[in-house]
Amino acid sequence: MVRLNPNVRKHYLKTHPEFFQDVKKRKKKFEIRFNDRDYQTGEILILQEFDPKTDDYTGASDITVLVTYSLSGSPFLPDGYICMSINVLDG
Repeated sequence: MVRLNPNVRKHYLKTHPEFFQDVKKRKKKFEIRFNDRDYQTGEILILQEFDPKTDDYTGASDITVLVTYSLSGSPFLPDGYICMSINVLDG
């Protein structure tokens, strides 16, 4: 069980259903996002299933993940983007 600092930053993120389900099944272990929030290793992402077809949340339970590693910048990603390795937190 991972013990988290209660002061760690949390980011609430809209997540399309197909990606949300893959994280839930633990098939998808990364997030690629525009880095407009200065994401950092050790922070928490709270993924919320959001359907762009209805422009609304689906009502599914949120998935809480820990950012365990991050990679940004060229030559790997376009400027302004970040790839974050994530682990689903149980409970």
